[in-house]
Amino acid sequence: AKADLVPPRQTVSVGSWLTGWYERRKAEGHKPTTLLAENLVIRDLVRLFGRMEMAKFSPLEAEKYRENMQSRGLRPSTIHKRLQRAKSMFGEAMRAGIIQKNPFEAIRVRGGNPEERRVYVPVETVLRVIEACPSVHWRLLIALGRFGGLRIPSEALSLRWADILWAEEKILVPSPKTERQGKPYRVIPMFPMLRPYLEEAWEAAPEGAEWVFP
Repeated sequence: AKADLVPPRQTVSVGSWLTGWYERRKAEGHKPTTLLAENLVIRDLVRLFGRMEMAKFSPLEAEKYRENMQSRGLRPSTIHKRLQRAKSMFGEAMRAGIIQKNPFEAIRVRGGNPEERRVYVPVETVLRVIEACPSVHWRLLIALGRFGGLRIPSEALSLRWADILWAEEKILVPSPKTERQGKPYRVIPMFPMLRPYLEEAWEAAPEGAEWVFP
């Protein structure tokens, strides 16, 4: 490089690469819930290693990221998913020639057993939670999860008012997670315990609102 035989090596920091990667994802139109989940990973990585050069980010730093999540008490399934996302981000950096190897390639964590987290939540308990919610939209979010069986946040935050069929007492539930399998939505009844919270949100919505959750 000093002899002008090759261009100078461009140093890219972890923070600048991840920020640029995220902005490209937004520009490509990826789903808001996907971007939200990716941003959680980016926020942590930038906080821990933002000024470090990408080329110096090694499996040791990837291990430190995993240990940081464990020290904060995150569940194994959450850690597993976030490590997968980090691996994908650094994989794109490798394909772009920014780094030679993916530092997350060998970092593993067990995903956990979902059976351990399954429990029946009584209606009375849910109503107590709803009473403590700070806003119309929080009340509706809890109600959609418990009384409508929607995935939170992907399906709830994908709802448009056009999906609420008041006259037919039905709801068209967009399903981003099954869209690639040819199932972009499903139809559920507007359950009696769900309707009051939908009506409350509808009354609070500004004129011309498209999304149920602003």
